[in-house]
Amino acid sequence: MPQAIPPIWSLPQAEAIAVGLMCKAPRPGHAKTRLGRTIGADFAALLSECFLRDVAKIIETLQSSHNLQGYGLYAPIDAAAEIAALLPRSFRLVPQHGDDFSSIVHGAIASLLERHRGGAMLINSDSPTLPPQILAMASDALRRHEDCIVLGPAFDGGYYLIGLKHAHWELFRDIPWSTNEVARMTRDRARELDIPTVELPMWYDVDDAADFSRLLEEIAGVPPSFGSSGAGANGRSGELHAAPALATRAMIKKWSQNREFYLESDHDSRHWPTR
Repeated sequence: MPQAIPPIWSLPQAEAIAVGLMCKAPRPGHAKTRLGRTIGADFAALLSECFLRDVAKIIETLQSSHNLQGYGLYAPIDAAAEIAALLPRSFRLVPQHGDDFSSIVHGAIASLLERHRGGAMLINSDSPTLPPQILAMASDALRRHEDCIVLGPAFDGGYYLIGLKHAHWELFRDIPWSTNEVARMTRDRARELDIPTVELPMWYDVDDAADFSRLLEEIAGVPPSFGSSGAGANGRSGELHAAPALATRAMIKKWSQNREFYLESDHDSRHWPTR
């Protein structure tokens, strides 16, 4: 089970970079609600659990080689045990706090930077096939710069990852979250603050029916068109290799063999994405 985070004064100063995984308890009707309108709330919650496991595994595989420390930033406040059961034992747990999403995200990165002065990242749990190379690029970029923003743009106009050396509130204030303006506005804010921006390759979140269809295609062997190659944080381009996403693959295989069961379990008529 992941460790509850010790008091800040008891933590030694570390060189490790913090990687905070944004974790929402995978509960039907509360997790992946947009996707749930298409595939049903129960199956959407099961997928959310698989996504958490798979993205946490990506972080875990790089913890030693890139000196990272994984954190589960969880919500709601009563979900600690629920989230702990899904994450590697090496992860630490921190509850999310804030009155709105801007405050939550800023508070999360600020909390991690208090413990890891070398840098911190936040990564969403909606990209189970995110290539581990991208996380390695982000880590390398944070170590090379005195102050910067490392941004992983998502296909829908948001971002799947943000990395910082300092917790700049202006990067989060009044951002219209869950719109296609998020990444653009964040870049604009960074320019206004004169903070260098390191852009990672584009990837995608799985938030709705179109994203789920893209995931099905990728699992069937058709990589996303924007993921066949990408310019890394070092400016060089190269092939991206998707994470194995073993939990997600197993769940989708089960779903593909039992669509009628999942459809009936939600007692509603759904439009099921197809490959």
